Amino acid sequence: MAPSRSELLYREVPPDLAALVRLEGVDPDGAWLRTDTDLSLAGAYEQVFLLVFEDRLMTLGRPCERWPKPVRIHIPRGSIKEVRTRQGVGGGFLEALVDGVYVEVLSYSNARADLFHKAAAKLKAWVAGLTPAVTAEDDYNPRKCSKCGMTLEFKGDICRRCIDRGAVVSRVIRLIRPYAGWAVLMIAILLAVIGLQMVPPRLHKILVDQVLVPLLEEGGVSDAGTRELWLLYLVAALVGILVLRNVLNSLNGRLSSYVGTQITTDMRETVLARLTRLSVDYYDRHSVGQLISRAGYDTAVFNELVRNVAGGFLAQIIVVIVTGAMLFSISWKLALWTLLPAPLVILASTFYWRRVYPRYFRVWDAHSRLMNSLNSILSGIRVVKAFGQEKREETRYARSNRYVRDSARRVEYATSIFNPTMSMIFELGGPIVWFVGGRDVVHGEGLTLGGLMAFLAYLGMFYGPLAHMTQLTDWMTRFFTAAQRTFEIVDTVPQITESAEPKRLPQPQGAIRFENVTFGYNRHEPVVKGVSFEVRPGEHVGIVGKSGSGKTTLVNLLARFYDVDEGRVLIDGLDVQDVGMDDLRRTVGVVLQEPFLFRGTIYANITYGQREATAEEVLAASKAANAHKFIMRHPLGYDTYIGERGAGLSGGERQRISIARALLYDPRILVLDEATSNVDTESEQLIQEALARVTAGRTTIAIAHRLSTLKNSDRILVIDKGRIVEHGTHEQLLALGGLYHRLVKIQTELSREPSVDALALRKKRP
Repeated sequence: MAPSRSELLYREVPPDLAALVRLEGVDPDGAWLRTDTDLSLAGAYEQVFLLVFEDRLMTLGRPCERWPKPVRIHIPRGSIKEVRTRQGVGGGFLEALVDGVYVEVLSYSNARADLFHKAAAKLKAWVAGLTPAVTAEDDYNPRKCSKCGMTLEFKGDICRRCIDRGAVVSRVIRLIRPYAGWAVLMIAILLAVIGLQMVPPRLHKILVDQVLVPLLEEGGVSDAGTRELWLLYLVAALVGILVLRNVLNSLNGRLSSYVGTQITTDMRETVLARLTRLSVDYYDRHSVGQLISRAGYDTAVFNELVRNVAGGFLAQIIVVIVTGAMLFSISWKLALWTLLPAPLVILASTFYWRRVYPRYFRVWDAHSRLMNSLNSILSGIRVVKAFGQEKREETRYARSNRYVRDSARRVEYATSIFNPTMSMIFELGGPIVWFVGGRDVVHGEGLTLGGLMAFLAYLGMFYGPLAHMTQLTDWMTRFFTAAQRTFEIVDTVPQITESAEPKRLPQPQGAIRFENVTFGYNRHEPVVKGVSFEVRPGEHVGIVGKSGSGKTTLVNLLARFYDVDEGRVLIDGLDVQDVGMDDLRRTVGVVLQEPFLFRGTIYANITYGQREATAEEVLAASKAANAHKFIMRHPLGYDTYIGERGAGLSGGERQRISIARALLYDPRILVLDEATSNVDTESEQLIQEALARVTAGRTTIAIAHRLSTLKNSDRILVIDKGRIVEHGTHEQLLALGGLYHRLVKIQTELSREPSVDALALRKKRP
């Protein structure tokens, strides 16, 4: 069966436009790619079609003053050397390289950007001599919900509109399932408390009908002692019920606290476990402040849920049901009168849920933005102070804070109107009962004075929970919103997943091979393009190139922070996508340009990846990294406490600790990403000495802008625009007189460092 056509890349040309084009001798049905844009090259909103045939490319539009004919651009396939997209403000352009000049083929708004990234990828293959297939798979857009089509904030996000709220309830039940025994006990205690709560009105009825009313009728002369004894029994029963209810409520409170805090703890650990397993690209899309808000605050609603189950809304629902039964047992006629306002409350609650529920997403989003703003300010407080931007950050925080205020007000204003209104509607049943019930007692129509008093007592117990249940809608909206935000993290599928049957690297040798690797952070805009190279075990390879050329991207693919779009990355002949994540992380160690040190002792930071390391091993790693001497200059030595991100240490000291950490981890492959770019010359010399010891016998890939640090590499790869343009030793590359030679010349002219001056003397003279 032939694959179905794409609805986006194989669109039908409108009949009127198709007829005009056929008059020009062009049959639109012969194009293998047909799609439309929403902007003309003049920048006006207009539907313009792109048609690609086997031998040519053209754009079509309805005739106008600027373009009197339907065919606007016509370029033969053989004239096109390259196709690209160029992003602008609010949109972009599809361009073709013709005779050494990029020609604008069409323009598009940002709404069509993803579509034309896909089209450009097809056209690149077409320019290379292929005819790519256009199938329904090309219609997949990770930025749109597959069910409702709503645009998502980021690709792979969970669509909030399509979340099954019933599924949220079932998942909450699954969270409680491990504590089912405790939950059953809490509900049993709750039922016992409610049962005890139903007794006092019955005692009131006995007190009135069998003690007080007979006493009044008989003038208080006969059986006074007996009635006083009855009164004592009734008072004792009331006190006993009060004490027992208090004991059971205290026990239930302790149980609900135990279960609620445990579920919240479990949920927070589950969220963190998911966050640590999500790919790096997830953190490219989400701010730390938002994730902290979800993991730290949204999960607290599960504790609140258990409290409401144990003694809150669930108790009120049961009280309403049981009290309703008691009302009907006393007088079914009066009970029906009390239910008169119920339909109004149900309708009002339904209306409230539908209108106010969406507003809670804005409230929680506002809180996330506030946390994100606070996190960025405090994390960059040194930069804020260095540039004197305190007022600016205060203003930015105030803007986020006011957004929280306004969002909360919209919800609370609605709640402040809804809850009192519902309470008033419920309380309208009280005067009706007073009138109808009082009339029945006066006329002796089957209702005694004690029965009326008991009915009124039960009525208060009936209306009280109902009035509070109007807040149930408010609580449920908050709970479902927070629960959904939490489950969004738990449900997020990691982009980097381990193979179902991962392969082991028990004794890695450190051989690396890139096979025609292509990758882009946006799939349709590759940063690395068809890169292939091989690194032998124990070889030291340097990577140089201009900023943005793809150097760091290569090591990100090696460490599998991202997966390649095309090609393979192999370690010891095994594709990194088939290797177990633990083995891969153990094999590849990374020393970053900006070393991150955690708040804690120097010793804890060095042993971060190897907690079981002995003190002797830590000392050996520190000495090899040239870190031992400066550590021992601190009064507490290795027990010296450092602040956030290594505060209290210089840049060179932080870098040497990170090198010691990597050395103690003992990876077979070591990646150095600009390890000496942010330190002074003396620190660089110490770090270089340390690296010379650390890299001995290891496969090493070093990225550097300071070319003097790479001159002793076995080989140097020169990257430009995502491709390897030169490779060889330092001397060979200088002799070529290419890009590497130009980079060395620039650094020689701008630097007075002896090592770089020495490079200048060795460069090839014209």
